[in-house]
Amino acid sequence: MTNFTYHYQNNLYINLTNRCSNDCSFCIRSYSKGIGDDELWLSREPDVHEVIEQIETTNIMYDQIVFCGFGESTYRFDEMIKIAKFLKSIGRVVRLNTNGLGNLINNRDITKELSEVIDIVSISLNAPTPERYNEICKSIFGERAHGEIIAFAKKCVEHDIKTTLSIMDNLTEKETAKCQLIAEKIGCELKIRNMA
Repeated sequence: MTNFTYHYQNNLYINLTNRCSNDCSFCIRSYSKGIGDDELWLSREPDVHEVIEQIETTNIMYDQIVFCGFGESTYRFDEMIKIAKFLKSIGRVVRLNTNGLGNLINNRDITKELSEVIDIVSISLNAPTPERYNEICKSIFGERAHGEIIAFAKKCVEHDIKTTLSIMDNLTEKETAKCQLIAEKIGCELKIRNMA
C-alpha cells in the first residue's frame, strides 16, 4: 500500500512506518486494516520526497498535519524531522502523536530537535503505573517504558512544546485520577480517548 498520508476530520495524517515498540491491547491495528477507506498497512516505508509530494497534491487547508499512522513515527525520526521542516516552511501546524518512547527508540534525547519543528505532541500514557502499562501495552522496553514516557513528556514541556498525555476510557476512576495527577505534576493536559 502507498497510503503515506490520509485525512481524518480536519487534519492530514502522515503514515511513515508500521514499526512499533508496543503491542497495545486496544490498538486499531489488531482489528482493522486502516481508517475509513484508507488502508494503512504499508508494503514499504516512504522516503521524504514521496510524503511531501502527497502533501503537495492536496489543496485543502487542514487544521493540523499529524505524524500518526499504523506505527510509531519516531522510528523514522530523521525523515520525520525533514518533513516537519518542510511543513513549518509553508506555515503549517504540526503535531506528533507518539507512544513517548522515542528517546529509547533512538538511544538519545530527541526532544530539543522536536521542539524546533513540532508545535504539539500528544503522548499515550495509557496507565498510571509501570506494571499496568506493561500489562496493557506490552512494550519491548518492559516496565521501564512508563517512567521513560513521563520523562519524555517533562522534557517536551521544558522545551515549550504544547504537550498532552492521553489515556483510554477503559481505566478505573482511581487509575484515571492517578493519571491526572501525573499530568498535573508535569504541567500538561490529560485527554481521555474513547475505546469505541
